[in-house]
Amino acid sequence: MGYLSDMIQQYKGNLKVYMSLLLLFGGLASQAIAQKNEAKDNADYLPVTFSAMPEDSLIEVKMGGEAFTAYRYASSIKKPILFPILSPDGTILTRGFPLEPRPGETVDHLHHTGHWLNYGVVNDVDFWTASAESEVPHDKKMGVVVHRQVLQQEEGKQGTLRILADWISQQQDTLLTEETTFTFAGTEHYRLIDRVTRLQAQQPTVRFTDSKEGMMAIRVARFLEQPSDTPQELIEASGRISKKKRVDNTGVHGEYRSSEGLKGDAVWGTRAPWVSLSSEKDGKQYAITIMDHPSNINFPTFWMARGYGLFAANPLGSAAYTEGKEQLNATLKKGETLTFVYRIMLEEGQTLSDDSVQRQYEDFKKAYPVP
Repeated sequence: MGYLSDMIQQYKGNLKVYMSLLLLFGGLASQAIAQKNEAKDNADYLPVTFSAMPEDSLIEVKMGGEAFTAYRYASSIKKPILFPILSPDGTILTRGFPLEPRPGETVDHLHHTGHWLNYGVVNDVDFWTASAESEVPHDKKMGVVVHRQVLQQEEGKQGTLRILADWISQQQDTLLTEETTFTFAGTEHYRLIDRVTRLQAQQPTVRFTDSKEGMMAIRVARFLEQPSDTPQELIEASGRISKKKRVDNTGVHGEYRSSEGLKGDAVWGTRAPWVSLSSEKDGKQYAITIMDHPSNINFPTFWMARGYGLFAANPLGSAAYTEGKEQLNATLKKGETLTFVYRIMLEEGQTLSDDSVQRQYEDFKKAYPVP
């Protein structure tokens, strides 16, 4: 019995060793596979190039030699934007109106153009609503975001564009200095836009008053909007705006879904680390996902996920989304900063599962570790 007992104990000891080795090598193998897949993914990244066109106040961004987007800073737009934004196959994912109107588009909210970041109430100045075509009440304090210079422009498998801008009131007071770094990357099937924006106070006190008018946003193309029974003014085939509002959901198939399992209109005004908007066009699937980083103020953000096509993350609009139960008024003293980190993922050919998007989100967090 003593010999048999010793054999059993030895077997158990060897089994633990074998299991430990199996787990160790299994873990190393999984890690190696993950690193190999990540390296392969990076190897598949298409080269990003920039073409500056100062006469048109824009910098064109190409990926793999094909048009992707353009950084536009004409003073008439009232803020720097990315416009248009294209999918890998060249499908336009942003609304054209009012800069490049297309038949079938809606004509509401003239200040919703491409992708932008600004806010509605900064020291009582409205930076959100301003546009060249907007009719603004004379008693309303309006502001503009003015591009100052390009600080960095680096091409490669990841393209970097770093810019400097000022947030200026009607009285020509600079309230904030903005430094934004755009990082562009992608493959044949998806595109990534990382945006890191640092706002520095230039006045003794700069206050962001709680408002639903903000903050990081995209106005999407018509086919990405959610179907609606609300009559709307649309652009006719002739290019003119329809004289009569009507309901027309032709080709409109969009649907929001959030990391919290909500879909459609239920996403609006809720908190979530990420939200995805997907649709179908000509038998092909497209999706835009916006990701909120854990380092951002008031994480996870509230979502202005409007069915009519405004897709925005707003961490500062607590009161509007909670019926006054929560409120957030962020204040900066001169020289203090507030930083926002976001990722926009653009896909075609598939609608990713929540698990797949979550894995992409984990990669995003790793790319920008929380200090």
